[in-house]
Amino acid sequence: LHEEPISFTGEVDIVSKPIKESNKKLMYEIAAQYPQLTGGNNPNFEKFNQVARAGVTKTVAEFKKDMAPQKGEEEPRPEGSMGSSLNVGYNIALAQDDLMSIEFEVGSYYQGAAHPNSYSEVVNYDLKNGKLLKLSDLFKPDAKFLQAIATYCIADLKKQGKDKGLVDEEIEKGASAAAKNYQSWTITRRGLGINFDSYQVGPYAAGPQFVLVPYSALKDLINPEGPIAQFAK
Repeated sequence: LHEEPISFTGEVDIVSKPIKESNKKLMYEIAAQYPQLTGGNNPNFEKFNQVARAGVTKTVAEFKKDMAPQKGEEEPRPEGSMGSSLNVGYNIALAQDDLMSIEFEVGSYYQGAAHPNSYSEVVNYDLKNGKLLKLSDLFKPDAKFLQAIATYCIADLKKQGKDKGLVDEEIEKGASAAAKNYQSWTITRRGLGINFDSYQVGPYAAGPQFVLVPYSALKDLINPEGPIAQFAK
């Protein structure tokens, strides 16, 4: 059964805004997109828009800074050399009147590198109160939520790893109950989506990994007044 993640009431819509740039002299191309809310009368929509836009424009600006010739570097680049690229797309995990959960996929290639690089970034936004959400905002004060999430993820990744060539030791390290391992997460109606970028729990060849932690595994820890309590009943 497929659940539609977008369920706004009223005349609210999500539009995709593009950033496209090409520099023949420095041999790079940029193709990025970010979501913007239109319609409705919630002043926090524009706050979300600013956060989503700022994150992507910052990534673009950092890439362009990296592309600028360094002192002593020949310019233009040697003819025939492979150029560099930046691609930013996004997936909507949840979009409703009180919550937005977006995963951004960032892919880049720097000329001369052995292979492209990719990573995920997220924006989880409380449209009711106009603020970015931290993972801790979803749970009761002092709840040991990281341990519970990590326990579930490690077990699930080990099951997945049998077909993907993941090694238990790498999984246990990259998915341990440390805040740095759980920066990329999204809110869905069925559970918390946890993203593990390439290299985090396995070799580059295995690619990024994903675990959906059902709310039933976290029900005793979830803040009954928090944003995901509505899904954990």
